[in-house]
Amino acid sequence: MWRQVRRLIHWGSGTALAGLAALVWLSPIVSLADITRQLWPISALMALTLTALVWLPVPQPRSFRPRSRSASRIIAAVLLILVLLPALTPTWAMLRFRPNETPPSQAFTLTLVTHNLWGHYYDTEAARDIMLASGADIIALQEAWNIERLERAGFRRAYPFATECSASTRIYARRAPLDTGCIRHGPATDWLNASPCQLDLPPASWARFAGPEGGVIHVVSVHMDWPNPFGVQDCERRNLASHLARFPQDTLIIAGDFNAADPSRALARFGEDFGLARLTHGLPTWPAEGRFGTDASGVATALIGIDHVFAGEAVELLDRDRLASTGSDHRPVRVRLRIRPSSDGPDA
Repeated sequence: MWRQVRRLIHWGSGTALAGLAALVWLSPIVSLADITRQLWPISALMALTLTALVWLPVPQPRSFRPRSRSASRIIAAVLLILVLLPALTPTWAMLRFRPNETPPSQAFTLTLVTHNLWGHYYDTEAARDIMLASGADIIALQEAWNIERLERAGFRRAYPFATECSASTRIYARRAPLDTGCIRHGPATDWLNASPCQLDLPPASWARFAGPEGGVIHVVSVHMDWPNPFGVQDCERRNLASHLARFPQDTLIIAGDFNAADPSRALARFGEDFGLARLTHGLPTWPAEGRFGTDASGVATALIGIDHVFAGEAVELLDRDRLASTGSDHRPVRVRLRIRPSSDGPDA
Protein backbone atom coordinates (compact mmCIF):
# COMPACT_ATOMS: atom_id res chain seq x y z
CA MET A 1 0.00 0.00 0.00
CA TRP A 2 2.75 2.46 0.97
CA ARG A 3 4.57 1.72 -2.29
CA GLN A 4 1.45 2.53 -4.27
CA VAL A 5 1.06 5.82 -2.41
CA ARG A 6 4.67 6.75 -3.14
CA ARG A 7 4.24 5.94 -6.83
CA LEU A 8 1.05 8.02 -6.88
CA ILE A 9 2.92 10.96 -5.33
CA HIS A 10 5.70 10.54 -7.90
CA TRP A 11 3.47 10.59 -10.96
CA GLY A 12 1.01 13.09 -9.47
CA SER A 13 3.85 15.52 -8.75
CA GLY A 14 5.06 15.24 -12.34
CA THR A 15 1.57 15.90 -13.68
CA ALA A 16 1.08 18.89 -11.37
CA LEU A 17 4.48 20.28 -12.40
CA ALA A 18 3.53 19.98 -16.08
CA GLY A 19 0.27 21.80 -15.39
CA LEU A 20 2.07 24.59 -13.53
CA ALA A 21 4.57 25.07 -16.37
CA ALA A 22 1.71 25.20 -18.86
CA LEU A 23 -0.07 27.90 -16.85
CA VAL A 24 3.12 29.97 -16.59
CA TRP A 25 3.51 29.99 -20.36
CA LEU A 26 -0.19 30.56 -21.03
CA SER A 27 0.02 33.81 -19.05
CA PRO A 28 0.45 36.09 -22.09
CA ILE A 29 -2.88 34.96 -23.55
CA VAL A 30 -4.92 33.79 -20.53
CA SER A 31 -5.39 36.39 -17.80
CA LEU A 32 -6.29 33.86 -15.13
CA ALA A 33 -3.08 31.91 -15.80
CA ASP A 34 -1.06 35.06 -15.10
CA ILE A 35 -1.64 34.51 -11.39
CA THR A 36 1.21 32.00 -11.56
CA ARG A 37 3.54 34.84 -12.53
CA GLN A 38 1.96 37.43 -10.26
CA LEU A 39 2.68 35.16 -7.29
CA TRP A 40 5.93 33.89 -8.76
CA PRO A 41 7.73 33.16 -5.44
CA ILE A 42 4.91 30.77 -4.55
CA SER A 43 4.94 29.22 -8.04
CA ALA A 44 8.72 28.78 -7.86
CA LEU A 45 8.50 27.13 -4.43
CA MET A 46 5.75 24.81 -5.70
CA ALA A 47 7.83 23.89 -8.75
CA LEU A 48 10.91 23.13 -6.64
CA THR A 49 8.85 21.00 -4.25
CA LEU A 50 7.17 19.04 -7.05
CA THR A 51 10.51 18.48 -8.77
CA ALA A 52 12.01 17.16 -5.53
CA LEU A 53 9.09 14.75 -5.17
CA VAL A 54 9.64 13.46 -8.70
CA TRP A 55 13.35 12.94 -8.01
CA LEU A 56 12.82 11.03 -4.76
CA PRO A 57 13.48 7.28 -4.97
CA VAL A 58 10.21 5.48 -5.65
CA PRO A 59 9.69 1.70 -5.47
CA GLN A 60 8.67 0.38 -8.87
CA PRO A 61 7.23 -2.93 -10.11
CA ARG A 62 9.64 -5.46 -11.55
CA SER A 63 8.51 -4.72 -15.08
CA PHE A 64 9.50 -1.06 -14.70
CA ARG A 65 12.50 0.02 -16.74
CA PRO A 66 15.12 2.22 -15.02
CA ARG A 67 15.31 4.38 -18.14
CA SER A 68 11.72 5.49 -17.56
CA ARG A 69 12.64 6.78 -14.11
CA SER A 70 15.57 8.74 -15.56
CA ALA A 71 13.34 10.14 -18.29
CA SER A 72 10.74 11.33 -15.77
CA ARG A 73 13.46 13.08 -13.76
CA ILE A 74 14.85 14.80 -16.84
CA ILE A 75 11.37 15.93 -17.87
CA ALA A 76 10.77 17.28 -14.35
CA ALA A 77 14.04 19.24 -14.52
CA VAL A 78 13.04 20.72 -17.89
CA LEU A 79 9.60 21.68 -16.54
CA LEU A 80 11.25 23.34 -13.52
CA ILE A 81 13.42 25.42 -15.86
CA LEU A 82 10.32 26.45 -17.81
CA VAL A 83 8.65 27.66 -14.62
CA LEU A 84 11.73 29.61 -13.50
CA LEU A 85 12.66 31.02 -16.92
CA PRO A 86 10.25 34.03 -17.03
CA ALA A 87 11.92 35.47 -13.91
CA LEU A 88 15.37 35.42 -15.51
CA THR A 89 15.12 38.89 -17.09
CA PRO A 90 13.82 40.78 -14.01
CA THR A 91 16.29 38.92 -11.79
CA TRP A 92 19.16 39.95 -14.06
CA ALA A 93 17.93 43.57 -14.05
CA MET A 94 17.88 43.50 -10.25
CA LEU A 95 21.34 41.95 -9.92
CA ARG A 96 23.10 44.22 -12.40
CA PHE A 97 21.75 47.48 -10.91
CA ARG A 98 24.35 49.57 -9.12
CA PRO A 99 23.52 52.90 -7.44
CA ASN A 100 25.12 55.97 -8.97
CA GLU A 101 26.67 57.61 -5.93
CA THR A 102 28.41 60.49 -7.74
CA PRO A 103 25.91 62.50 -9.82
CA PRO A 104 27.30 65.75 -11.29
CA SER A 105 27.00 68.66 -8.89
CA GLN A 106 24.89 70.63 -11.37
CA ALA A 107 22.44 67.80 -12.04
CA PHE A 108 18.72 68.31 -11.49
CA THR A 109 17.96 65.59 -8.96
CA LEU A 110 14.67 64.49 -7.46
CA THR A 111 13.81 62.06 -4.68
CA LEU A 112 10.35 60.51 -4.87
CA VAL A 113 8.52 58.16 -2.51
CA THR A 114 5.42 56.18 -3.47
CA HIS A 115 3.31 54.44 -0.84
CA ASN A 116 -0.09 52.80 -0.46
CA LEU A 117 -1.24 53.84 3.03
CA TRP A 118 -3.94 51.13 3.21
CA GLY A 119 -6.68 53.56 4.18
CA HIS A 120 -7.37 53.63 7.90
CA TYR A 121 -4.86 51.00 8.94
CA TYR A 122 -1.50 52.73 8.81
CA ASP A 123 0.44 53.80 11.89
CA THR A 124 0.26 57.61 11.91
CA GLU A 125 3.49 58.29 13.80
CA ALA A 126 5.45 55.62 11.95
CA ALA A 127 4.22 56.89 8.56
CA ARG A 128 5.05 60.49 9.47
CA ASP A 129 8.55 59.70 10.76
CA ILE A 130 9.43 57.45 7.81
CA MET A 131 8.17 59.95 5.24
CA LEU A 132 9.98 62.88 6.84
CA ALA A 133 13.21 60.90 7.18
CA SER A 134 13.07 59.75 3.55
CA GLY A 135 14.34 63.07 2.23
CA ALA A 136 11.70 62.93 -0.50
CA ASP A 137 10.96 66.02 -2.56
CA ILE A 138 7.67 64.50 -3.75
CA ILE A 139 5.49 61.82 -2.14
CA ALA A 140 2.84 59.94 -4.13
CA LEU A 141 0.21 58.27 -1.96
CA GLN A 142 -2.54 55.76 -2.66
CA GLU A 143 -5.48 54.65 -0.51
CA ALA A 144 -5.04 57.96 1.34
CA TRP A 145 -8.64 58.10 2.56
CA ASN A 146 -7.68 59.01 6.12
CA ILE A 147 -4.92 61.42 5.19
CA GLU A 148 -6.13 64.07 7.65
CA ARG A 149 -4.72 61.98 10.47
CA LEU A 150 -1.24 62.13 8.95
CA GLU A 151 -1.54 65.82 8.10
CA ARG A 152 -2.46 66.73 11.69
CA ALA A 153 0.62 64.84 12.92
CA GLY A 154 2.94 67.37 11.24
CA PHE A 155 3.32 65.82 7.81
CA ARG A 156 1.70 68.79 6.06
CA ARG A 157 4.20 71.26 7.51
CA ALA A 158 7.03 69.48 5.67
CA TYR A 159 4.96 68.93 2.52
CA PRO A 160 2.64 71.95 2.30
CA PHE A 161 1.62 71.51 -1.35
CA ALA A 162 -0.83 68.76 -2.29
CA THR A 163 -3.23 67.66 -4.99
CA GLU A 164 -6.84 67.73 -3.84
CA CYS A 165 -8.85 66.04 -6.60
CA SER A 166 -8.92 62.49 -5.26
CA ALA A 167 -9.41 61.06 -1.80
CA SER A 168 -7.64 57.88 -2.91
CA THR A 169 -4.51 59.21 -4.63
CA ARG A 170 -2.56 62.24 -3.49
CA ILE A 171 0.73 63.96 -4.37
CA TYR A 172 2.57 65.99 -1.71
CA ALA A 173 5.55 68.21 -2.42
CA ARG A 174 8.01 70.44 -0.60
CA ARG A 175 7.85 73.08 -3.34
CA ALA A 176 4.87 74.52 -5.15
CA PRO A 177 3.81 72.77 -8.36
CA LEU A 178 2.98 74.74 -11.48
CA ASP A 179 -0.37 72.99 -11.69
CA THR A 180 -2.25 69.97 -10.35
CA GLY A 181 -5.20 67.90 -11.43
CA CYS A 182 -6.71 64.46 -11.69
CA ILE A 183 -7.19 61.95 -14.45
CA ARG A 184 -10.87 61.94 -15.36
CA HIS A 185 -13.03 61.61 -18.42
CA GLY A 186 -13.36 64.71 -20.55
CA PRO A 187 -16.60 66.58 -21.33
CA ALA A 188 -16.85 64.90 -24.74
CA THR A 189 -17.20 61.42 -23.22
CA ASP A 190 -20.23 59.59 -24.60
CA TRP A 191 -21.52 58.05 -21.38
CA LEU A 192 -24.57 56.48 -23.02
CA ASN A 193 -22.89 54.71 -25.93
CA ALA A 194 -19.44 53.94 -24.54
CA SER A 195 -18.63 50.37 -23.53
CA PRO A 196 -17.87 49.66 -19.85
CA CYS A 197 -14.24 49.10 -20.75
CA GLN A 198 -13.98 52.55 -22.33
CA LEU A 199 -15.15 54.13 -19.07
CA ASP A 200 -12.77 52.31 -16.72
CA LEU A 201 -10.22 54.74 -15.23
CA PRO A 202 -8.12 54.17 -12.11
CA PRO A 203 -7.92 56.80 -9.35
CA ALA A 204 -5.02 59.04 -10.39
CA SER A 205 -3.71 62.50 -9.51
CA TRP A 206 -1.04 64.51 -11.28
CA ALA A 207 1.17 67.48 -10.53
CA ARG A 208 3.34 69.53 -12.88
CA PHE A 209 6.64 70.92 -11.61
CA ALA A 210 9.28 73.16 -13.10
CA GLY A 211 12.09 71.08 -14.54
CA PRO A 212 15.62 71.76 -15.76
CA GLU A 213 16.24 74.54 -18.28
CA GLY A 214 12.64 75.69 -18.43
CA GLY A 215 11.16 72.25 -18.96
CA VAL A 216 8.48 70.56 -16.90
CA ILE A 217 8.09 67.33 -14.96
CA HIS A 218 4.74 65.59 -14.62
CA VAL A 219 4.33 63.23 -11.65
CA VAL A 220 1.32 60.92 -11.52
CA SER A 221 0.08 58.94 -8.50
CA VAL A 222 -2.13 56.00 -9.53
CA HIS A 223 -3.88 53.04 -7.92
CA MET A 224 -4.70 50.26 -10.37
CA ASP A 225 -7.34 47.60 -9.84
CA TRP A 226 -6.39 43.95 -9.38
CA PRO A 227 -5.87 42.03 -12.61
CA ASN A 228 -8.63 39.53 -13.29
CA PRO A 229 -10.05 37.40 -16.11
CA PHE A 230 -12.64 40.05 -16.95
CA GLY A 231 -10.00 42.61 -17.94
CA VAL A 232 -10.70 45.51 -15.55
CA GLN A 233 -7.01 46.27 -15.14
CA ASP A 234 -6.46 45.94 -18.90
CA CYS A 235 -9.14 48.55 -19.56
CA GLU A 236 -7.79 50.87 -16.87
CA ARG A 237 -4.26 50.55 -18.22
CA ARG A 238 -5.18 51.36 -21.82
CA ASN A 239 -7.41 54.30 -20.84
CA LEU A 240 -4.79 55.70 -18.47
CA ALA A 241 -2.11 55.45 -21.17
CA SER A 242 -4.39 57.35 -23.55
CA HIS A 243 -4.96 60.15 -21.01
CA LEU A 244 -1.26 60.43 -20.16
CA ALA A 245 -0.26 60.74 -23.82
CA ARG A 246 -0.95 64.50 -23.60
CA PHE A 247 1.90 65.01 -21.12
CA PRO A 248 5.54 65.45 -22.22
CA GLN A 249 6.79 61.87 -22.29
CA ASP A 250 10.52 62.43 -21.69
CA THR A 251 10.01 63.67 -18.13
CA LEU A 252 6.79 61.88 -17.23
CA ILE A 253 6.95 59.92 -13.96
CA ILE A 254 4.16 57.50 -12.97
CA ALA A 255 4.26 56.08 -9.45
CA GLY A 256 1.85 54.02 -7.44
CA ASP A 257 0.24 50.71 -6.63
CA PHE A 258 -0.07 48.83 -9.92
CA ASN A 259 -1.28 45.54 -8.43
CA ALA A 260 1.07 43.73 -10.80
CA ALA A 261 4.34 41.97 -10.01
CA ASP A 262 7.31 40.55 -11.88
CA PRO A 263 7.43 38.50 -14.04
CA SER A 264 3.73 38.80 -14.91
CA ARG A 265 2.53 39.83 -18.34
CA ALA A 266 0.20 42.30 -16.60
CA LEU A 267 3.19 44.29 -15.37
CA ALA A 268 5.03 44.05 -18.70
CA ARG A 269 2.02 45.52 -20.49
CA PHE A 270 2.23 48.70 -18.41
CA GLY A 271 5.65 49.53 -19.82
CA GLU A 272 4.50 48.62 -23.34
CA ASP A 273 1.37 50.79 -23.22
CA PHE A 274 3.00 53.71 -21.38
CA GLY A 275 6.14 53.63 -23.52
CA LEU A 276 8.12 54.24 -20.31
CA ALA A 277 10.85 52.36 -18.46
CA ARG A 278 10.15 50.72 -15.11
CA LEU A 279 12.68 51.83 -12.51
CA THR A 280 11.74 49.41 -9.73
CA HIS A 281 13.10 45.87 -9.83
CA GLY A 282 13.48 43.39 -7.02
CA LEU A 283 11.67 45.41 -4.33
CA PRO A 284 9.02 43.22 -2.66
CA THR A 285 6.41 45.51 -1.10
CA TRP A 286 3.34 43.34 -0.43
CA PRO A 287 2.01 41.91 1.84
CA ALA A 288 3.93 43.99 4.36
CA GLU A 289 4.06 43.60 8.12
CA GLY A 290 0.95 45.72 8.63
CA ARG A 291 -1.13 42.94 7.16
CA PHE A 292 -0.31 40.93 10.29
CA GLY A 293 -0.34 43.77 12.82
CA THR A 294 1.96 46.74 13.42
CA ASP A 295 3.66 44.94 16.30
CA ALA A 296 5.22 42.50 13.82
CA SER A 297 7.44 45.09 12.16
CA GLY A 298 10.53 42.97 12.71
CA VAL A 299 9.25 40.23 10.40
CA ALA A 300 9.96 40.63 6.67
CA THR A 301 6.79 39.25 5.09
CA ALA A 302 6.65 41.01 1.69
CA LEU A 303 6.79 38.52 -1.18
CA ILE A 304 6.04 40.44 -4.36
CA GLY A 305 6.62 43.96 -5.66
CA ILE A 306 3.40 45.64 -6.82
CA ASP A 307 4.43 49.25 -6.09
CA HIS A 308 6.39 50.74 -8.99
CA VAL A 309 7.78 53.83 -10.69
CA PHE A 310 7.80 54.30 -14.47
CA ALA A 311 9.62 57.19 -16.14
CA GLY A 312 10.51 58.69 -19.51
CA GLU A 313 13.84 58.79 -21.32
CA ALA A 314 15.02 62.01 -19.68
CA VAL A 315 14.77 60.44 -16.21
CA GLU A 316 17.78 58.48 -14.97
CA LEU A 317 17.61 56.23 -11.94
CA LEU A 318 20.37 56.92 -9.41
CA ASP A 319 19.19 54.72 -6.57
CA ARG A 320 16.11 52.90 -5.31
CA ASP A 321 15.20 51.21 -2.05
CA ARG A 322 12.33 50.01 0.09
CA LEU A 323 11.54 51.90 3.30
CA ALA A 324 10.48 50.56 6.68
CA SER A 325 6.95 49.46 7.53
CA THR A 326 4.35 52.13 8.30
CA GLY A 327 1.73 49.66 9.49
CA SER A 328 0.22 49.52 6.00
CA ASP A 329 0.06 46.27 4.05
CA HIS A 330 2.47 47.89 1.56
CA ARG A 331 6.06 49.05 2.06
CA PRO A 332 7.03 52.50 0.72
CA VAL A 333 9.37 52.67 -2.28
CA ARG A 334 11.92 55.47 -2.68
CA VAL A 335 13.72 56.39 -5.89
CA ARG A 336 16.44 59.00 -6.40
CA LEU A 337 16.38 60.41 -9.92
CA ARG A 338 18.39 62.67 -12.19
CA ILE A 339 16.35 64.68 -14.70
CA ARG A 340 17.81 65.85 -17.99
CA PRO A 341 16.25 68.68 -20.03
CA SER A 342 13.20 67.40 -21.92
CA SER A 343 13.30 67.17 -25.69
CA ASP A 344 9.53 67.58 -25.76
CA GLY A 345 9.63 71.26 -24.94
CA PRO A 346 8.28 73.12 -21.94
CA ASP A 347 4.76 71.67 -22.10
CA ALA A 348 2.36 69.61 -24.16
